[in-house]
Amino acid sequence: MSQRYEMERTERKAAIRLMFETASIGALTPVMASTPTAESICQHVAFPQFQSVLRTIIPNLDITEIATAYIQCYEEGNKFVTADAFLKVAEK
Repeated sequence: MSQRYEMERTERKAAIRLMFETASIGALTPVMASTPTAESICQHVAFPQFQSVLRTIIPNLDITEIATAYIQCYEEGNKFVTADAFLKVAEK
């Protein structure tokens, strides 16, 4: 049972990392401000992308909960909202 739990946990983390990577290159927003570069991948996401990621995970999440989570991730990630910062906040 614990092996299955760990496997599912690893899969969830990988899915979240993929969503953040996708969001960081602007694929989750209709208009991109600039062309993504290799450096922009794995960097932080802005609030609209963060909102898209969270709404993908939990569709009925309230905007104030999303904003609160964004602020917590921003602080955890030292002004960068990344998958790692989100995972740390989510595990608290």
